[in-house]
Amino acid sequence: MSDPLDLNVGRAKTLEQNFLRNVYTWMCMALVITGLTAYLTANSALFSYLQGGSYVVLVVAILALTWFLPKMVMKLSTNKATLLYGLYAMLQGMLLAWIFKVYAQSVIYSAFFIAAGTFATMAIYGTTTKKDLSGMRSYLLMGLIGVIIASLINLFMRSSGLEILINYVAVLVYTLLAAFQTQELKRMADEMNETDEVSFLRISIIASFSLYITFIGLFIRILMILGRRD
Repeated sequence: MSDPLDLNVGRAKTLEQNFLRNVYTWMCMALVITGLTAYLTANSALFSYLQGGSYVVLVVAILALTWFLPKMVMKLSTNKATLLYGLYAMLQGMLLAWIFKVYAQSVIYSAFFIAAGTFATMAIYGTTTKKDLSGMRSYLLMGLIGVIIASLINLFMRSSGLEILINYVAVLVYTLLAAFQTQELKRMADEMNETDEVSFLRISIIASFSLYITFIGLFIRILMILGRRD
């Protein structure tokens, strides 16, 4: 006769694996959409159209969606939530089209693979470590705020030395954030229990959205460190 405790542990493990698989699948799909959109936009007339005022509108739209998307997903149908996430990934790709005009493609690909390797390593660490990383939350938040403020200040100072420092600090923050967020995913899976399929999908999208933003931030900062301007 099977031990009920073993069955419960087995179900919890299966739920965790399914949840993580869904989250990373959504994240990868969003990254593919963003990458393809960025490349196609950079090599089309749309890139010229997005210069000036249109680019500002695009930035505002992305910032608004970044803030509201997690809240909207829990209220929308699964189809609408999926379309909204896809739309965000496309807009982000249009925003990032500039990298194909500024950096050599070999540098872009190198930055992507380094970011992917770093992210995967920290995700594995966050999944397997027994150490509680929740104490990092406040420090990571302060680090992100510091990076944003320093970046804004450097828009006016235009200091190459400060830019290099900001990029390295940002890479460190995003790297640690990847481990922290992955461990948070495990906690979310433990708390979901036997949640319904619709909620499971919505939570998967929201979780993947957070990881997606972290990966994009890590990739951009690594690109700026490696970058060779054409």
